Amino acid sequence: RIFEYCPEEFIRPLLDELHKYTSSLVQDQYGNYVIQHVLEHSQKADRDLVVSKVRGNVLILSKHKFASNVVERCITYGSEEQRRTLVEEVIQTRPDGTTALSIMMKDQYANYVVQKMLDAVEGNLRDLLVLKIRPHIQSLKKYTYGKHLITKIEKLVPQMAAMATSPGISGMQPSPVTPVSALPSPSLGLSAQPTPTLPSACPLDPRHQAAGEPAYGSLVSQYDSPTALAHHRSSDVSFSACLQPSLHAGMSSPPEFSAGSNA
Repeated sequence: RIFEYCPEEFIRPLLDELHKYTSSLVQDQYGNYVIQHVLEHSQKADRDLVVSKVRGNVLILSKHKFASNVVERCITYGSEEQRRTLVEEVIQTRPDGTTALSIMMKDQYANYVVQKMLDAVEGNLRDLLVLKIRPHIQSLKKYTYGKHLITKIEKLVPQMAAMATSPGISGMQPSPVTPVSALPSPSLGLSAQPTPTLPSACPLDPRHQAAGEPAYGSLVSQYDSPTALAHHRSSDVSFSACLQPSLHAGMSSPPEFSAGSNA
């Protein structure tokens, strides 16, 4: 409450002292709330100091029961450049060929950090994040915590849901195809231009259709890079969004994860 209501001259000595212990406070059961308030209510210079402590330790802190809350706040209240730095840290390929993201997606605490990243970043960076998640969409179904991320992906990229309900997946049936528009058929002797159609098992969502939103999920599945996807967005072809089939069936129990010494 001091950070919320007291003037700068009163809280500056307290902030200066707190910054000395940020690394330990973020992992403390009660101290993490203090650092969260620093991120939310203090000046940019103070936020920068906290983010600098998190940078380079995103995976470790995201798997911690208490520190994961601080990582989420860094993503929410950090600058655009700081968010980019944190996201790039988890999607870069490590020497063993894995990414921190592949571990975080299946962790009981870190998966919420990934969800926060999807909420906070935009444009090509979010497209790149989705492209990194997509190869793991089937394995996520095996984890209780993975279903939360699948639900998030359903909302952001409906085409991912259609991919996850392709034939052969137990308990899942693809939805019937709905045409994008009812143009005259060339078979009747009428001239008609080729009409873009949605991929199989991807019906229209009236909520998005009314808003005129394009189904970028289908674009993500067709393009290998955010640059190519961004180029396609500038074309004249528009798509209707898709329904979001449930992926919650058949979830099995998660493995045990270590949440840190204070979890």
